[in-house]
Amino acid sequence: MSWYYYTNNRPYEVKGGLKVESKRGNIGTSWWTKKIQNNYLPYSSDTKVSRGKNYARSGQIISISITPGLVKAYVQGTMKTPYEIKIMFGHAEKNSGYKENLVSFLAENFSEFLNTSPENFSEDFVETIEENTGFVLIPEETDFSPSCSCPDYSDFCKHAHAVLFLMAEMLDNDPKLLYTLAGFDSKSLMMEVSGIKFGQAKGGVSESPIVYSVNKENFWNPGEDLFSAGIFCCDLKRNALKSASDELYLSLGEKFSMYNSFEKTASDIMRIKNKCAGHAEMILKKIQ
Repeated sequence: MSWYYYTNNRPYEVKGGLKVESKRGNIGTSWWTKKIQNNYLPYSSDTKVSRGKNYARSGQIISISITPGLVKAYVQGTMKTPYEIKIMFGHAEKNSGYKENLVSFLAENFSEFLNTSPENFSEDFVETIEENTGFVLIPEETDFSPSCSCPDYSDFCKHAHAVLFLMAEMLDNDPKLLYTLAGFDSKSLMMEVSGIKFGQAKGGVSESPIVYSVNKENFWNPGEDLFSAGIFCCDLKRNALKSASDELYLSLGEKFSMYNSFEKTASDIMRIKNKCAGHAEMILKKIQ
């Protein structure tokens, strides 16, 4: 580690950088993110943790992706070239032999899996998964392997902490990402579990497909049911989109429509989109 790394230079500003919503105090409020943080924060420098929070709050993170067993991000620091951060999670490799067990178990407990949301995700369910399948969702102390292209060669630099804090809020909003972090892409998992739940093998096709009649004259016109439900109907008076029905959003675990407020962030929209996709996959599997 070189002495010149510790300078008073301010990091280069990032236009449109990713920011956490937390303004002060802890970043990550759910029981699962706190458990994850308890497995690495006690071994980190308080100074680097504090600087990591500042980076996460000031929008220094350019991009972040969560793929099975890996979080990758680019963070703008005091140098012109952004730093590349990779955080590998060792429990993903350990889980590789338990994926079939996980799929079978979640198919048997499909309702609870489908309703995975910040409000419904229970610690008991996670423990039951581990006990019955061997698949571990929460990384342990030895499962963190961070690396950064910055000159700080310690395990957890401030850039890695910034990425982990942003990841924490992402996990707060979408606990299904824990499956991806643990080595099983959450979308692929949903498809496999739905396939078993509704009796369709991988690559199989329905023997008796349902045929729907189509009226070519009014195919592109919205029906009365669409307007009465209030789903994505254009309101010319307000020049905005109407809210979907309360029932729809409650079924997705949401307290209100994302179109009721213009302050909802892109992450909220993506979270609801993913929930809708999961429900759609389930329905399609059921009717085929």
